Amino acid sequence: MAKNEAKPSKNADKYNIRRWSVPSKRAKGYAEDRKAKVHTYGPKEGKELTDYEAGMRSGYLQAQSDHAGLVRSDRASL
Repeated sequence: MAKNEAKPSKNADKYNIRRWSVPSKRAKGYAEDRKAKVHTYGPKEGKELTDYEAGMRSGYLQAQSDHAGLVRSDRASL
């Protein structure tokens, strides 16, 4: 019995939905998106960011910055 195997595309791993990214890489990508005002990677690549998506990226970047500041202050107080 032959299985129907899908032919893997050239970019199969690039957009794999189960692929996790390191927070610093995600933040770098989000910063690039915000600067370019378009999606710079993924299935929506080249499409303009909506106000909601831009806000989500901005909030994520702010949270990363806040967390980094807390870590630095905790290390300084040791």
